[in-house]
Amino acid sequence: MRTGGRDEPCRPEEISESLGRYLLDCAPIGLGVVQDDRFVYLNDHAKRVIGHDPTELSAPSLRVLVPLPGRNGEGTAGEAGLEQDPSPPMERHVFPVWSRDGRWMITSAKTIEFNNKPASLVTIQGVDGPPAPGESLQVSCKRLAESNRHLLERFASVQESEALLKGMIVASPDIIAMTDLEGRIVIINQKGAEMAGYDDPAELTGRTVFSFFAPESLPLAVENTKRMFSGPLGPIEYTFLTRDGRRIPLEVNGDVLYTPAGVPFGMVYFCRDIRERKRVEESLRLANKKLTILSGITRHDINNRLLALNAYVEMLREEVPDRSLDYIFSQVRAASWQIGNMIQFTKEYEEIGAVSPAWQPVRALVDLAGESYSSAPVVLQNEIAPGLEVFADPLILRVFFNLIDNAVRHGTGTPTVRFSVEGRGGTEMIVCEDDGPGVPEDSKERIFEPGFGSNSGFGLTICREILGITGISIREVGKAGHGARFEMIVPAGGLRQACG
Repeated sequence: MRTGGRDEPCRPEEISESLGRYLLDCAPIGLGVVQDDRFVYLNDHAKRVIGHDPTELSAPSLRVLVPLPGRNGEGTAGEAGLEQDPSPPMERHVFPVWSRDGRWMITSAKTIEFNNKPASLVTIQGVDGPPAPGESLQVSCKRLAESNRHLLERFASVQESEALLKGMIVASPDIIAMTDLEGRIVIINQKGAEMAGYDDPAELTGRTVFSFFAPESLPLAVENTKRMFSGPLGPIEYTFLTRDGRRIPLEVNGDVLYTPAGVPFGMVYFCRDIRERKRVEESLRLANKKLTILSGITRHDINNRLLALNAYVEMLREEVPDRSLDYIFSQVRAASWQIGNMIQFTKEYEEIGAVSPAWQPVRALVDLAGESYSSAPVVLQNEIAPGLEVFADPLILRVFFNLIDNAVRHGTGTPTVRFSVEGRGGTEMIVCEDDGPGVPEDSKERIFEPGFGSNSGFGLTICREILGITGISIREVGKAGHGARFEMIVPAGGLRQACG
């Protein structure tokens, strides 16, 4: 297959070379490759140091950089260590060169293999000013040789990094692809090729990644690609199409690649096949749906039986006028009422987490909870700023309702309930306070346990569970005898002011 204007498909060794050149381009030192007396490669740092690109000259010989006799009164190719023919591979030789503007530089070279042929890896280091007075060029080179040696050692680590990177890409169970700025594939691993329905990754070289997106995912993919220039994106789910038209859900992370100078030159994508995860999620969804239906039917049947039981108890009470049995009848009614509360608790608990968390308008929900409460009169003071949103389960409305109900049940007369938002020591919290009797010190944690208390004993348990979905914690810190104070501590970033 020929794509992207290539005469031959990209081979694995070309992929290795591309990875190596990417690492060379990112190196913070001047690096070049000399082969057959010619520069065949220079990274951006080397071009900046030299002041021009010898690879672009009509005769890009290594000699264009070697000092000529008479420059600064000394210096020859032989004196520099190249002898008269600089083309043979060099091993740790050190010699001076000249930049385009006449600055003196120091270079060293090491024999390597490039494209299966001997070559020299050359480091290029700029030096401020000429050699020290009275110091020959040869001595200067030796003086700088030690400081220059570490650059070659750093490249050895670059070569190791290339091998490591290539091994990671090949062995990765995920799809890894690099593209140019137009989205054309430059490198893709074997896993990616197999997912797309191809045997050889080279067959995909030059193809645009956007040709693999399903029509419904393509607009989002294009938009997110533009957004990547503001920072990495992901994980985001898309649907991909394979060679034979199969649809595969993928979870994709992407980022833009930049040169050391900050110039974008491509993009990298890490893609995970989530078909198995989707199958598991669907199985869990169906199982949960069945359980929900079953529990709903069960609750309905139990409630019907409770209604019948309560009716028979009342009928029996009327038939038996003995007042000594009043206590027994009251206990039966109380047990029936507790069973009803437990059934209601299972319904509310089942709904927690059923809908994905989202940004919720705090002030509006507090107002709605107050308007919905009709069991007894209550004075609601809502001091939360308009437009403030909290990231929470949609059932947070139930939390505010339960806190109001808690104040009414444990207070006397017409209680006052105040909602506000406070910040303390970098922590933000939604606060609910009332003017009731408060909570004894030894009960501050127990009030959140299921069944604790003189009423249903489940309201505060539900509150903690709903808030915990998005990491919001709740505690009671009021002083007994001076009213309750519930603090809902929101994780960093969980509160925001809505735009507009």
